[in-house]
Amino acid sequence: MQDDEFLKRVPLGWPVPWSAFWGPLVRKHGKPARDFQAVLQARADGCNLDPYPYQYASLDLYLATSGQFMGPSYRAYLARFRTLVLSPSRVLDLGCGGGLLACAYATFFPEAQVVGVDRCQEAIAVARQLAARMGLSNVTFHQADLRRMDTLPGAPFDLVTSFHLIHEILPQESPPDAFLLREVRPRRPGPRRQAVIDWLRAVVAPGGHLVSVERLPYDHATLRWGRTLAKAGLEIDPGQSAMLTVPAEAPHVQERFPMLVARQRPGRVLCPPSRILDLHATSDQGDLGIFEGARAERMFLALRWCKQLASKEIQHGDGVEWRELWQGRGLLLLWVTTSLGYRRLELWPEGRREEVHARVA
Repeated sequence: MQDDEFLKRVPLGWPVPWSAFWGPLVRKHGKPARDFQAVLQARADGCNLDPYPYQYASLDLYLATSGQFMGPSYRAYLARFRTLVLSPSRVLDLGCGGGLLACAYATFFPEAQVVGVDRCQEAIAVARQLAARMGLSNVTFHQADLRRMDTLPGAPFDLVTSFHLIHEILPQESPPDAFLLREVRPRRPGPRRQAVIDWLRAVVAPGGHLVSVERLPYDHATLRWGRTLAKAGLEIDPGQSAMLTVPAEAPHVQERFPMLVARQRPGRVLCPPSRILDLHATSDQGDLGIFEGARAERMFLALRWCKQLASKEIQHGDGVEWRELWQGRGLLLLWVTTSLGYRRLELWPEGRREEVHARVA
C-alpha cells in the first residue's frame, strides 16, 4: 500500500484556513473541541498546560486536528520513508501519539510486529481504537514515560522511529558562539542526554536503524543530535537521510526538518560536521538557510561573489531597511540590514532567482 492510500484509508484531511477550522470543528465535536481550543489559547498566553489529553478526547477529534496541525508533515515524512531500504521484523515508535505513524508502519510491514509507546494515556486509548478500526493485528500500544527509560518495552528492535519527539525530552540549546560548524566542539553529555545515549544503545538491535525527524532549527542543533546518536553507536546514513520541507502557517513560508536515518554499528562512530552541512544544503524547494546577527555577516562576507544583482531601500516607521541580492558561489544571497543594526542573510538556490529577485525589485 502506498503512503497516500494509507492516509486516505485513515482518513487524514488537509489543512484549511484557520478561520474555517475551529467553527466547524466545535460544531461537530462539541465540548472536547472547545476545551482543546481553550487549552491552546491558554498556552499561547503563557500557561503551562498539557494539550495532548484534550486532543485525544476521541479518535475522530484526533484525526481532524492531526490533519490541520500535522497533515503536511506526515505526508512529507511518509513519502520519504517509503523510499528507505528497510525490512524490519520488530518496530518501536517512540512518542506514538494517537498511533497514526505506528499504524502506517504496521501497514507497510505486515510481517513485522510494531510497538507504539507514549506517556499520554488518552493517546494510547485512541491509538488502539485506530488500529482496531483499520483491522491491524500486528501493532500494540503501551503507556510509557520516555523520560523514564525503565518503563519502555523490552529491546532490541530492528527499527526505532521518533517524530517531533526529542525536543520534548532533551532541552534545546541556543546556537554556540562558534560561527563555522567545523569549529563547534563536542560537549560532554549531561545526565539526561547520557540516559538517552545509554538507552539507544540498548534498544536498537545490532545492524538496526533509527529514523528520527526532529524540530532542530539550527545546523548546530542537528550536529549535537547527530553526535548524540554517534555516542550511542548510531552512524548517520547520508544517502538515506534528508531535509523535509513542509508549508508553515505563514504564507509562502516553509519549515525544514532534518530526517536522520542512522544504523547501529560496532566500534567507534563519528558524526563529522561535513555530513550535517551537506544535509542542511540539500533543498531545492525553498531557502537553504536563514542566519542573523554576526553569524549572518560573517557568512555573507565569506560567500558573497563579485556581482550584485539588485538592491532596494524600504522606509519603515522606525527606520530604514536595505535589501541586496548578490550572486554567491552557486547560491543567491539576500542580504538584509536596517538602520537599527539588524542583519539577516538568506541563502537561496539558483532555481528560485525570479522569486527572490521580486523581493528586491
